[in-house]
Amino acid sequence: MQLPDNPSVPGSTPASSPASGAPASTAPAPAARARADAANTPARPLRLLLVEDAPTDAELLLSRLRRLGYRVDSRRVWTEEAFSEALAGFAPELIVSDHSMPTFDGMRALGLARAVLPGVPFIFVSGTIDAARSAAARAAGAAECLSKDNLAMLGAVLEQALGIGKDTGQE
Repeated sequence: MQLPDNPSVPGSTPASSPASGAPASTAPAPAARARADAANTPARPLRLLLVEDAPTDAELLLSRLRRLGYRVDSRRVWTEEAFSEALAGFAPELIVSDHSMPTFDGMRALGLARAVLPGVPFIFVSGTIDAARSAAARAAGAAECLSKDNLAMLGAVLEQALGIGKDTGQE
């Protein structure tokens, strides 16, 4: 899967990819159960606007989402111009953003998203966000802030942000 190298053009990724993982005998029981559940459950479609300047970090996040059972239709951007265009034309149901990028600021992205699409959840996934910046981001409207180094809570954060399980009897 190739992500474009031209920052003036929003990136995108294919909408489907098979979930994979290590055999259950080599994985901890909860992880093996989660993979089995994902394999037996139809993939949930997810329209994701990803604000990320590093192609490798973007692919790692998309891979994690697929392993969590999402069929991701994404657009990757890393400039304010491309982000504004994607807000207007892509109709994401979730926005995930890095906090610190050389050409675009994650807090600026959050402000633009709140102004244009106030009902769309916005999650920071960053390697540079500390507790004070995380609190400021939440106060400005971010649903959550996660470290790129520890995405163990990503599934639970997405479920909460997207309202999965509400009024359906699911946990």
